[in-house]
Amino acid sequence: MGRMSLLAELHYDASDFDVIRPGTHVVCAVSGAPIPLDQLKYWSAEFQEAYRSAAEATAAILGGGGARSASPPPAVSPALAGVTASGGRLPAPQRIGELGSSRMSR
Repeated sequence: MGRMSLLAELHYDASDFDVIRPGTHVVCAVSGAPIPLDQLKYWSAEFQEAYRSAAEATAAILGGGGARSASPPPAVSPALAGVTASGGRLPAPQRIGELGSSRMSR
């Protein structure tokens, strides 16, 4: 006979969590998937949410919390990398040696 699955209630801190109500799992704030407590690696102390994967944690945090972000942010097309919101292009990155040797004087 299998072990009964119970939803745990946790309080998330920056580096660990406290068990408020014992259980076998928590629910991912983004996907709704169950996460066994022994596999829980990603959470937000700020939003008090658990996430199944790093991708879901990133999407939730960038979206202001999993309850508010239903899906991960879209990937940026390589063709659009470096394009500003107004359609202009960002200057190409330069190494420090290429910036010149002018000094500011007071």
